[in-house]
Amino acid sequence: MFGKKKANPGGRLETDRFYVYYGLGTPEARNRLLGEPLVIVELRQWHPDDLHRLREGGTKIFGYLPVMESPSWDEDKINRLENRDYFLKGGQRVRFEKWDTFLMDLRSPSYRRLLFDELEDMHRQWPIDGIFLDTVGDIEEYVPDYAKEQMSEAYRAFLAVAASRYPQTKRIQNRGFSQLNACCDLLDGYLWEDWRSEWSTFSITKHQIKQLQKLNAERGLALLAVSPTASEDNRKSAHEQGFLHRAIDPSYLDFP
Repeated sequence: MFGKKKANPGGRLETDRFYVYYGLGTPEARNRLLGEPLVIVELRQWHPDDLHRLREGGTKIFGYLPVMESPSWDEDKINRLENRDYFLKGGQRVRFEKWDTFLMDLRSPSYRRLLFDELEDMHRQWPIDGIFLDTVGDIEEYVPDYAKEQMSEAYRAFLAVAASRYPQTKRIQNRGFSQLNACCDLLDGYLWEDWRSEWSTFSITKHQIKQLQKLNAERGLALLAVSPTASEDNRKSAHEQGFLHRAIDPSYLDFP
């Protein structure tokens, strides 16, 4: 008799641990991240030499890329944006005050070109092993129904071009569950942000978890989860559902 196949949450990422940190690349931060098999960082906060040192110690570096949002404080990027690059509701731009960002329109060719320019800069300036695709969940959470299908198609097209240009670069997607079936072959990992133990009890999230477990077992999609508090219930439930789990600082700018 063959036993049940053992879960491998690290999947195609080939890791058993990870951390997410967007803060400054200080000597203290570098020392805290040394020994982590995989880290997700805001590259512009780091000197390339410090990331080289992390990689020399065996750490895989993933650069943060917000796909569906642009921060208003990033003047270089804002100055390059055209009006059609913003997603408009009622003729007005959509601003997320908590993060000081704007919702973008991935259907815009000029916005996609800007993202590809960012990808090229990331590969040219920093030593990276992968890209962390953030804010993808905005498509299902904030884009109206009439635009969801086109936005989803634009996202997959963006991923396909990125994969062809950088075939050795791995990709982790944050949230955006509805994008997974169409995009799984272009992704290596999925991050469930704000994991809570109760997610394994609600009918909708139970269905999502089962689908992720299937993608992990059949297609090697790595399953990651983060929680803003060091709750033993969160850690235990995530592991039971087949996720690699970490408790992180809620701001992503420090260490718990």
